[in-house]
Amino acid sequence: MSAIKNKMIRVAFRVALLGLSVATQAQTLGQPVTRTVAFEYDAYGTLVKQTVEPDDATYTVTTVSVPHPNYGVVTSRTTSWKDPLTGGAKARTEDTGYDTRYRYAERSTNAKQQISTSTHDPVTGQVLTATDPDLLVSRWEYDGWGRKTREVRPDGTATSMAYRQCVDSCLNGALTVAITQHWGGPGQASQTAVPSETFTDALGRQVLTRSWGFDGTPVLGEKVYDELGRVLRISRPHFAGASAVWTWYDTRDPLGRVTQFRSPDKTGSSYDTSSYAYHGLSRTSTNARNQTRTELRNALGKVSAVTDSYNATTGYVYEAFGALARTTDPKGNQITIGYDRMGRKTSLSDPSLGRWSYVVDPVGQTRQQVDAKQQSTTFEFDDLGRMTRRLEPDLDSRWDYDTAAHGTGELAEAYTWAGGTKDYRRVHSYDAVGRPSSTVTSLDWDYASTVGYDAFGRPLTTAHQRAARGAGATGVTNAFVQHYNAQGFVDRIDRNDGSSSSTVWQAQAIDAEGHTTQEQLGNGLVTRRGYNLYTGRLESIRSGPGVSDASVQNDSYDYDALGNLTSRSQLVANGGAVLAESFGYDDLNRLNASTVNGVTRGATYDAIGNLTSKTGVGIYRYPPSGAGSTGPSAVSAVAGTVAGLTNPVFSYDAIGNQASGLARSYAWTSYNMASSIDKLDGATAVQRTAFIYNTEHERTRQVVSPMSGGAPGAASRTIWYGGGIEKEIDAAANTTTIRTTMPSGLGFIEEEFSGTNIAATASGTRDLRYFLTDHLGSTLVIVDQGQVVLQRMSYDAWGRRRNADGTDDTGPLWGSLKNTEDHSGYTGHETLDQLGLVNMNARMYDPILGRHTSADPTVPDPANAQAFNRYSYVLNNALVFTDPTGLSPSTNGFADHGGGMWDTTFVNESPSPAAAGAGRVSGVPSGSEQSCTPANTSKDSIGPSQPSPSERLRAAATGNGIATAAVGVAESVARALAAFHVTTIDDIPYDYMTGRFLSPGAAQDARIETVIFGAMSAVVPGAGTEIGELKQSVKAGADVAKGSTSLFRAVGPEELADIGSTGALRNLGSAEGKYFTTSAPEASAYAKQAVKAFGNQPYTIIRTDVPNSIFKGLSPATVDRGIPAWVIPTDRVPGLVPRVIDHSPSQPAGF
Repeated sequence: MSAIKNKMIRVAFRVALLGLSVATQAQTLGQPVTRTVAFEYDAYGTLVKQTVEPDDATYTVTTVSVPHPNYGVVTSRTTSWKDPLTGGAKARTEDTGYDTRYRYAERSTNAKQQISTSTHDPVTGQVLTATDPDLLVSRWEYDGWGRKTREVRPDGTATSMAYRQCVDSCLNGALTVAITQHWGGPGQASQTAVPSETFTDALGRQVLTRSWGFDGTPVLGEKVYDELGRVLRISRPHFAGASAVWTWYDTRDPLGRVTQFRSPDKTGSSYDTSSYAYHGLSRTSTNARNQTRTELRNALGKVSAVTDSYNATTGYVYEAFGALARTTDPKGNQITIGYDRMGRKTSLSDPSLGRWSYVVDPVGQTRQQVDAKQQSTTFEFDDLGRMTRRLEPDLDSRWDYDTAAHGTGELAEAYTWAGGTKDYRRVHSYDAVGRPSSTVTSLDWDYASTVGYDAFGRPLTTAHQRAARGAGATGVTNAFVQHYNAQGFVDRIDRNDGSSSSTVWQAQAIDAEGHTTQEQLGNGLVTRRGYNLYTGRLESIRSGPGVSDASVQNDSYDYDALGNLTSRSQLVANGGAVLAESFGYDDLNRLNASTVNGVTRGATYDAIGNLTSKTGVGIYRYPPSGAGSTGPSAVSAVAGTVAGLTNPVFSYDAIGNQASGLARSYAWTSYNMASSIDKLDGATAVQRTAFIYNTEHERTRQVVSPMSGGAPGAASRTIWYGGGIEKEIDAAANTTTIRTTMPSGLGFIEEEFSGTNIAATASGTRDLRYFLTDHLGSTLVIVDQGQVVLQRMSYDAWGRRRNADGTDDTGPLWGSLKNTEDHSGYTGHETLDQLGLVNMNARMYDPILGRHTSADPTVPDPANAQAFNRYSYVLNNALVFTDPTGLSPSTNGFADHGGGMWDTTFVNESPSPAAAGAGRVSGVPSGSEQSCTPANTSKDSIGPSQPSPSERLRAAATGNGIATAAVGVAESVARALAAFHVTTIDDIPYDYMTGRFLSPGAAQDARIETVIFGAMSAVVPGAGTEIGELKQSVKAGADVAKGSTSLFRAVGPEELADIGSTGALRNLGSAEGKYFTTSAPEASAYAKQAVKAFGNQPYTIIRTDVPNSIFKGLSPATVDRGIPAWVIPTDRVPGLVPRVIDHSPSQPAGF
């Protein structure tokens, strides 16, 4: 239920303007919510004051505008509110200056008194120049049609855009081509790389893109449409002259919704097919493994339930204005989110995380959060809304902005404050045109990273330096230079240590999809990667001294239709035998079987992704599930022997952090990062690993110490993390090792010194170490400059270190297998060999249990019940996904999923995760909506606690927003686009309410049309007429090109209601047919005359696209008011799909 009550007030000239808007909204959960906005005007009718929630100071935001006394344009705007923590008044003022005729805003002064200026074309109003607060100028040029033709940036680079008619070089029936080129060098006269071209047909639809590959061969991407302008097929990128590989969308229901799409299988001889079935408000998807997923929506288009392949259902309930308020997983566990009346998150109650509360100020800044352990964190912001301080119980983090040279608007310094001094400190510098140039991190030493750019604005040099604290970017340097080929690809990386230079990497081949298929390392090893032509998935990695040699690495991979890894083989030793493995998955794509050396190990799960058993571990026990449950996904005990421990038990704190388990005890920071982990012998701590973190909660130091009497002794090993440099001090060996990271994860440069207190300026022999990795990015081989294998590693299906021949490590609990060269390991993360854990940044992962040791503060995909398990590792599919941050599964980077578990090209679902129904479903907010971390806290915040911009736009468009004094045409169109649930996929408008692509040639239609589909229909009052008329100028050519014609009809309330209930046109009564016009204006003219003739009833203009064959045997007719029309016979009317384009009530003259 929704209602908007507006109160009008009279101002000068007796004009009635909106004075008060009261919006009330209610859904199924909670009481109705009311939002109020008041407006005030000056004597000329100019809005001078807007007050949000004028009767409640908790929410009041007042915006006072100062208009120019003569021209009425706003010259100053001040927003004020009350801080909820201090009670003090807060305000921000922005000033605007105009050109001499007061038409265009050309000077903007923000709340920090930073000034930006611009100039405009006096005729079109388009921006010609923009000057930022650092006086850096950007320029634009346009053609006679108002299209941008050139952009010149402050760094001296430029981009040109040319629009041309095709003469003899257009492909795929294109008529025009847009060419984008990038320039640099003196006067922007040198071309940076090859151009990119976009070809469009007569309807303005993209039919072809062309770029140029690594070796200069053209790369094409193609799109084909059916006779009704819908996407028929889309190709994978391919080289010119090579056959295209197509995904087809050629099976649709009578409403035009795709019911099946198909793409080639890995052999190219058949298709992997997914299908969709629609039943009222639900849609059932069936993928290529015959796994099903049913999504049910409510009358407002929000997802209310998702049912997976095992018939387990997750439910969703929303608060009054449509924000997700409660979820219930298949075992009855509930997450509840509380909001204030303005839709800002104020509380989170989660069975794994406990109860959290938030204090949000009236402008949406989270000022305080209190977690389930009653630990309070406060946040401070500057006048531009940037966080300047985060005060946690055990860490005081601060950020300064604008003070760096050429860095107005940028971060200048971040530091932690302890004992009256800056403990950790990071200083950012910028070059003369505002680009990042250096970052100096002060720890025990200064660790600096610098970057330089070429004449085309591309990164050219990267250097890592170390010096005594306070010395900055000086001292010992390892520098790297990137080289680019004529096509703009990085084709070589050189290193330079000041005395010598050498190549460390060279690209030799890159395919049409951008995969590097052959490369050579600086030690001469050649690596070749093979990708499947039809699916794009990685199938092999071969490394050796020669192009055809695989003596150092010889990996093979195979997948099922959804991209699950079904088998892999890897070298056991140089030039030796390979270890072959096979894997199986359940119907939620969770790993349930791993076979190696003829022995199969299994795993089982419950409905919410809890591992219930695992071969070699035992039977997992969890607290009971259900409403009011606590920790239903936190393993409490294992019945079995785990690495020599019999029937281990586990305990957790109130936030879900593991306190003890598997001979480890944990201490946690207030921000839920491990502060220390003790290794236990029985109940006695024998070793402690402690961690220190910076402003962004990144680790800066690791200290390993022996324990005696419950207290740590002198550090036996200390690691400092200085950005691109890592320093490790080994007290037992009396050595210091410095490792400098090489670009692109190639490996590192190692310097080893005798002693534990060396000077930062000390320089030692620099030994290069190269990584060879698997499909997940796990380190398999570390090899030196002489091609000698220094370390070979192997991992089981869950990431636990094992012997190279696939047998288990039979050493002590923590294992005997250690990385003796560095600390890289599973999926490229740091491995804590002394603890048997993998440090995945935000969280620790235990590969023995296959579980994280703390609860994920985010739900990465609320449409998937498996994603609500806050302890499972990458949705229990560790052979496909990685977790770069420790917070969310990802296939980006090393893992190649070739389209994901559920095809995303059409259905608008996220490419991760890998379970049935894993994609994000429209109408369900992102995972950040269920985050326990607030919005606007820092760059590393775990997602916003407020609705996303797209969610807010959708709410405004569907009447959930507060009415404002006036809405411009552009905003009306934007709201209409959101109201009709239209998004774009690959630049193709897609209506996710109806499951349809919309023709790019009918992009205007997409903004104002929707299929009337029962209770899910939606119309926008008054939005249709002007755009409906606008499109008529291209109508005739469009009809000829697509073999169809658009017909229009004015329908009365009875017929409109019938369309709404049936979703189709039908003959009512005994009429011989229905009258249609060929243009919207003609239909509107009929409606106006019909109102005069038949009385005051509103008429609605609908449109239907019909194949030209429907006119066979028919002749044009004329309705009785002289308007030309077609009469479609009764037998041809059923099946026509109407779309509302004008819902403006037609009223008699003078009404």
